[in-house]
Amino acid sequence: LFYIFSVVTLVANLRCVSMTTCITVMGTGLALRGPDGSMVKAVEGMYTQRLSVFTCFGIGITSSLLTTVCICCLVMETIPAAVCSCMLLYAMISTARFTKQFHTLFHYEEEQTVSFDDLLGASAVGNEAMLRLLGAEVNGEQL
Repeated sequence: LFYIFSVVTLVANLRCVSMTTCITVMGTGLALRGPDGSMVKAVEGMYTQRLSVFTCFGIGITSSLLTTVCICCLVMETIPAAVCSCMLLYAMISTARFTKQFHTLFHYEEEQTVSFDDLLGASAVGNEAMLRLLGAEVNGEQL
């Protein structure tokens, strides 16, 4: 059991880190240097990957705590192992609770999302009024 939890911990945490790195580097690269509409595409792509990343993260944390419980049972005497296992069980329960609280706090319905179409749409790219707001020069004239 110890070895299984150890390997699951390693795989889940490495997958979480690699996914997060790829999403962050590639998503921001697309958003900042991509063609028109790429910012919206990047944000939507990053948003769709959240569940997968959070799932790997949760599995990694849970498996890490269960690996530690196994170590306690294998290495320690009965009473210290029971005390440490109870503390680890408390850590699992409290982590699940605050994760649920954060999810409730930061949750919103998809219909409530802000649309930046007026700023990021193709018509706004060459819009002189937008350039004025940004303080840019148009035709050599400071606006």
